[in-house]
Amino acid sequence: LFRSCTEHGKKLERYCVTDSEVICLDCRDSRKHLYHEVLNTQEAAEEFKDQLKKSLEELAAQQKVHTSSKAGFEALLADISSKTQQLEDQMKASFEKLHAFLRDEENALLQELRKEEKVLRQTLEQRISQLSAAAEKLSSDIVDVEKNLHEEDTFRFLVNFRETQLRAIVLPVNVEHTPLEIGRA
Repeated sequence: LFRSCTEHGKKLERYCVTDSEVICLDCRDSRKHLYHEVLNTQEAAEEFKDQLKKSLEELAAQQKVHTSSKAGFEALLADISSKTQQLEDQMKASFEKLHAFLRDEENALLQELRKEEKVLRQTLEQRISQLSAAAEKLSSDIVDVEKNLHEEDTFRFLVNFRETQLRAIVLPVNVEHTPLEIGRA
């Protein structure tokens, strides 16, 4: 990493907020940066670290929500088989009491139940997969943001700040949270 200005050869002591770059004092006084917001590097690093800390808190909160939602979906997924078996037993007991012409109706309803179970299972597995992917990305982003947040080299921190800041943005994951049940029909 360069610690001196490529244009003036002087020490890089300031940070131009407008252009998101580290500059020397001569650059600060030049026309290029004349009306720009310029901070000393230490002040800029502290300000940006505070921003990253807030973003990190939001990432961690979002990860907690995803983890909780995933656990709820996993519990629901585990419950599908037992509910399906329960409903199947009830249907069979009822249909045994009916005449032979009702046996066709029993088979049709059982087939529909299996389709519903399949659709519900696929929906829940998709939701869990989405949440897993989102949680993995959040974990990766948290590690990267924490790494840059604890960077002791101010210059290296500022050089990596823009990329780290982009990773610290919490993007909503669009996962349907409507409860699903089997056998509603």
